[in-house]
Amino acid sequence: IQNEERISKVYDGILFFSPSAVSSFFSRNDIPPGTTLFAIGETTAEAIKSYASNELVIGKQQSKEAMIDIMIDYFKK
Repeated sequence: IQNEERISKVYDGILFFSPSAVSSFFSRNDIPPGTTLFAIGETTAEAIKSYASNELVIGKQQSKEAMIDIMIDYFKK
């Protein structure tokens, strides 16, 4: 089920866990160039690339916990 909620806040990073979530998000939202996008895997990353050219970080382990750790480590730099 797509959740076509409009987001007005600007975020430093957004995590995506499935291609359908990417489609749902971008059906109602645009993001600024400075927002880093995180994909749980290659298939989700490919979906993101069809909507945005922002910096993209792809998870090596496909779990929510691993994605959160990747994002935390990314922003600690």
